[in-house]
Amino acid sequence: MLKEVIKYDVEEAVIAEIKAKSKDLQVTNPTERKEVAKHISQLVSFRTTVENRRKELKKDALEYGKRVDTEANRIKGVILEVESPLKALKEAYDAKKKAEKEEKERIEAERVSSIQNKISYLKGLIPNAVSQSIDELTEIITSMKSYTVTKGIFQEFTDEATIVMTETLSKLEEMLAGKVAQKAEEVRIAHEAKELEAKRIEQAEEQAERDAKDKAERDAFEAEKKVFEEEKALAAKKAKAEKEALSTARAVEEALKKSEAIAPIPPVEVVGEAVSVPTPKLEIAQEIRPSFEKTKEEVIRFFEECVFDLRHVTDYSEIAVIADDITNHGFKVKDLCLKMEGK
Repeated sequence: MLKEVIKYDVEEAVIAEIKAKSKDLQVTNPTERKEVAKHISQLVSFRTTVENRRKELKKDALEYGKRVDTEANRIKGVILEVESPLKALKEAYDAKKKAEKEEKERIEAERVSSIQNKISYLKGLIPNAVSQSIDELTEIITSMKSYTVTKGIFQEFTDEATIVMTETLSKLEEMLAGKVAQKAEEVRIAHEAKELEAKRIEQAEEQAERDAKDKAERDAFEAEKKVFEEEKALAAKKAKAEKEALSTARAVEEALKKSEAIAPIPPVEVVGEAVSVPTPKLEIAQEIRPSFEKTKEEVIRFFEECVFDLRHVTDYSEIAVIADDITNHGFKVKDLCLKMEGK
């Protein structure tokens, strides 16, 4: 069948000419825009002419095509009446086989997964053992030793399971030995720590005892030192009081000596019409002499008592009282001596 040449009433040369003119065309002014609009109008006219001609040429072909499609669909319907039931039978069979295959694969996958899970469990015993106690690990090892890897359970993975079982058991026993050794070391360290603590407490008690003893000795020394200082101060005060008493006694004795050296009062003599009268100084001495003699005896007895008291008293306040008394008596004796001298 020869192919008929299809022609459209459009000059391709004209289209090429418009293309060539439009290549470098720019729209910058009304004239250029008008020229571009002219080309567009020509091209739209050409395109409309082609579309109308296409519809005209295809009209008979479309009607023929419809007849062809209708007959084809009728024949396909007859065929499908026979084909569809057969196809349904085949698809049902195929679906059944597919389901059986998928079920078989599922069962196989579960079987393999179950075996692999058992092997994975054996492998997982090692990392889990890190946090387990000695008793827990011992129980697991005992259980593993009583377990036998059989073909009925592990099937084609029996060799792999045997290897994993052996390696895991060996590793767990090694870890158990390490834990036992570590526990023994911890017990040893704890025991040593307990002994060290007991020794530390004992040493602390001994040190406390020594410190208490040292403190007692220091306190005793300080007490003795205090007593010594007090006795020393007391002795110094006694010596001072005795010195003051001795000084006062000497002053009294000197005063007495001076008073005894005073000449007796001369009698009144009449010389012519003149009358000789004793001086006031001698008169005063004569008047106070009995009182002075009495005071002298009192002072002597007083100083003898003071010396006795100073040798026996130990209280500072008593010594102070005695010292004040000595001072007061000293002023009294001094006053009498001054009067005896007429001062």
